[in-house]
Amino acid sequence: MNTQNLILKMSGDNAVPAQYVDNEIFAVEPELPAQLPPMIDLLTSKVEKEFRPCLASSLFAPLAAHMSDYHYKYLDNKTRQCVFMSVTIAPSGIGKSFIDEPIEEIITDLKAETNAVNRAEEEWKQTCKGLPRTATRPERPTGVRQVLPTNTTSPTFVHRLLNAEGKFLYTRTSELAQLTKMCGTDGVSEVVRLAFDCAPYGQARVGEDGINGEAPLRWMFNASSTIAQAKKFFGKGEFANGAGSRIMVNTIRREPDAGIPIQGDYDEQFRSELQVYLQRLLEAKGEIGDVRITEFMNQLVNKTEKRIKTASPSMHTALRPLLNRAYIIAMSKAIVLYVAHGKEWNEVFENFITWSLEYDLHCKMCFFGDQVIREMEAEYEAASAVATSRKSDILSSMSPIFTKEELVKFHILAGCEVAQAKTKASNNISQWKKRGKITEGEEGTYHKVG
Repeated sequence: MNTQNLILKMSGDNAVPAQYVDNEIFAVEPELPAQLPPMIDLLTSKVEKEFRPCLASSLFAPLAAHMSDYHYKYLDNKTRQCVFMSVTIAPSGIGKSFIDEPIEEIITDLKAETNAVNRAEEEWKQTCKGLPRTATRPERPTGVRQVLPTNTTSPTFVHRLLNAEGKFLYTRTSELAQLTKMCGTDGVSEVVRLAFDCAPYGQARVGEDGINGEAPLRWMFNASSTIAQAKKFFGKGEFANGAGSRIMVNTIRREPDAGIPIQGDYDEQFRSELQVYLQRLLEAKGEIGDVRITEFMNQLVNKTEKRIKTASPSMHTALRPLLNRAYIIAMSKAIVLYVAHGKEWNEVFENFITWSLEYDLHCKMCFFGDQVIREMEAEYEAASAVATSRKSDILSSMSPIFTKEELVKFHILAGCEVAQAKTKASNNISQWKKRGKITEGEEGTYHKVG
């Protein structure tokens, strides 16, 4: 495998990725549309051009953290909520922290509520300390801490989930590795996989004061990483196990000697405009959807599926698992934009979602293309071996002399429909005869060889 044709070249662990050396699919970074959805335009208006693609893709976790008690139906008719886990991968010192300030503006209200709950609980603790042991203690303060610091321990994380009241927890960290403490022995990889589907998560403790319980894992994050650290984090089979495809990847392309980047002022006018969008997200309840979004997503999926058919076999193998989750992420972004803009939907939104899908796939292949291909080829080879073994097991389950009808019955008992069972039986017999595993006898019988 010539990796130079599959991943972007780098001159070192912290080098800015160059472009592909051939015309492989998703090789070239897609250009951010000139016209953006108004909320995205507002939130990216204070940073320089080089930072806007990364920021535009990174905004959705803090935005979606404002939504609760809602769901939408995905293309498979299953209900989902909008979940975003995002990492910005770029060389050290290039300015990854520049996306922090607009994100900080988005979560200001969530942090204020979190801090208020923290203060109330601290006052409660101080009050309890001053009471005699026999005195009746006041009730512990209630409230949701949605913004979690990176030094949150795993038991505290579970405790926050149990008291989240259907809301999403959110974390922003400067390094992916800092999430390890929060995710505990389960590991970041497993927690990411569970969080993407809001699956049940919790713990059981024997001690009287231990945190016990299980709740939907509603958690999102923004993280950043150098190229070397990202490769270390994702280089443990994270795409084969599905965690890598669930995390959005962004990057910043900027010349090292471009000078000090300048950021605009986040003034009261900015905050006033932003608050309109956030309030709509906070008020979103029940089932959310629009036939225009569903039709657009079906068109986007069909268009992308046709496009990847032109990819090389190795690239097609790599893209298949990435696309399955990329479509979900894209539709979740569409739902957030739809709600934030007062149920508005038009071509500007469609162009942005199309760009977002292609940008995420481009960044993933940019940094991990060779790794994804290796991991997925190994997965498919293993699956093929299992399938081959299964076919051999079927033959071993047959009597030394058997009929096609008996083989059809075997497949029906295994869960196949009659027509499918007949097709499989015909295929089995054909393959076994070619391989010399069976010979054909009289009156429609087949005899095992050896």
